[in-house]
Amino acid sequence: MKCNDLISIVIPVYNASKYIEETIKSIENQTYQNYEAIFIDDGSSDNSVEIIEKHKSQNSKIKIIKNSHQGVSKARNIGIKNAKGRFLTFIDSDDIWLESKLEKQIEFVKENDYAFVYCNFKYLSDDGRKLSKEIKAGNKTDYNKALKNIRILTATAMIDLNKISKELCYMPDVMNEDIVTWWKILKNDYIAYGQDEVLAYYRQTKNSRSSKKHITSYYRWKLYREQEKLGIFKSIYYFTNYVINAIIKRSSLKRKINSSKIQVAISTQNLKNESDVDKLLKKMNIKNQFLIINQTSSENIDIKNKKVITKNEKGLSRSRNTVIENATEDIILIADDDVIYNNRYEEIILKAWNKYKNADIICFYVESKNAKRKIKRMRTGKIGYIRAMRIVSFEISFKKKSIQENKLKFNENFGAGTENNRGEEQIFLYEAIRKGMKVIFVNKKIWEAGQKESTWFTGYNPEFFKIQGKIFKKMSAKYYKILILQYAIRKYFLYNKEFSMKQAIKCMLNEH
Repeated sequence: MKCNDLISIVIPVYNASKYIEETIKSIENQTYQNYEAIFIDDGSSDNSVEIIEKHKSQNSKIKIIKNSHQGVSKARNIGIKNAKGRFLTFIDSDDIWLESKLEKQIEFVKENDYAFVYCNFKYLSDDGRKLSKEIKAGNKTDYNKALKNIRILTATAMIDLNKISKELCYMPDVMNEDIVTWWKILKNDYIAYGQDEVLAYYRQTKNSRSSKKHITSYYRWKLYREQEKLGIFKSIYYFTNYVINAIIKRSSLKRKINSSKIQVAISTQNLKNESDVDKLLKKMNIKNQFLIINQTSSENIDIKNKKVITKNEKGLSRSRNTVIENATEDIILIADDDVIYNNRYEEIILKAWNKYKNADIICFYVESKNAKRKIKRMRTGKIGYIRAMRIVSFEISFKKKSIQENKLKFNENFGAGTENNRGEEQIFLYEAIRKGMKVIFVNKKIWEAGQKESTWFTGYNPEFFKIQGKIFKKMSAKYYKILILQYAIRKYFLYNKEFSMKQAIKCMLNEH
């Protein structure tokens, strides 16, 4: 390998502070170090530039070009213009390379005397999870094949500028500018050769263009007709091929969460031995992974199962927080020890999480046997502030990573075992919604609450309303009076034989 085989890496940046650190590290960790990394800041308003500057101060290979906000095509073109290397590569500010990417690609180019190469890749979710199996590059791609189906992502490409001019690499200011550029190069009698190895990860965020299939399909049709000037019949032919291949590719992106990724988190008390654990699991009809939080003051505990955590403490919220800290699987279901699962609960839960892949929290319907506290069955859909008030804790499942990254916990001053004997789930959900997390309700029954009598509900009395007022104030210090008013109106038919609406409101405001 000659020392003058400099690789120029072009990285457009716009408000990428959430991901840019990881991208930079994937560049700096390359086994091939003869590179220049050209970051083009496209008018970022966050601290992206500060993060790049920090790395630049320790790495002379990093360059920063600042530009007004003009879009990704113009940013990349500025990078291409300033590139000094023989080899040209691209990576976006939220994508990741394997550390051997540059070394293996330059070897592939030089050993085979290729002008244009690309590699296999995998998709990443917004939170860094691998969403797909390996997306194969294929042996080679010419212009005709690329019109039907192109798998050359910007993060996978490498071009030898000794063979392909910079002029052909400049990108037009259109949707799918990279694809149009590859078409332009291939139309000039070049062939792109695929390297059968995953060397890059492409992040598909909620707001990325590639995640909006109806938009990309519309613009693909426009590219055939307006950019490539294809006739109507050729456009239909290539568009049909594009749609078929897109469907096949999308099916491979569906991340099937299998049963080993679900963990039922059970809050209970006073289990003493393995027999108690077995009886509890059998009674609850648990079929998959579990985590038991066993709160007890007893010292005579003989439980060796590592999925049982025994703690000398009280409080349901503390138990839930222990779950958040110690859960080992992707999806966590909150459960009390009186919940009885139906035989299809795994199937229903898996189907919901595969349907709502971007959800952070999914709640399901639980049928209560407590005649005094029926749980209202809501329609499937997004949970906002009003609907969140109807959720009970054992209806909740969540992505462990989402909860941990958002530093979400149950308020330990509320819930069973505290003087405020309930409300921890509403406070939890309100905080999640405030943080912008996606909360969904799925109208499917997966279990029932076996307890016929509530452990805390003894009737509508002053203490009940006093605690309810405290819950609302913790949910929203700004709007708690509105929450109190709507509750007093909505629940009036339940308490009106014992309290007037005015009395209920005064109790909740702690003015009685």
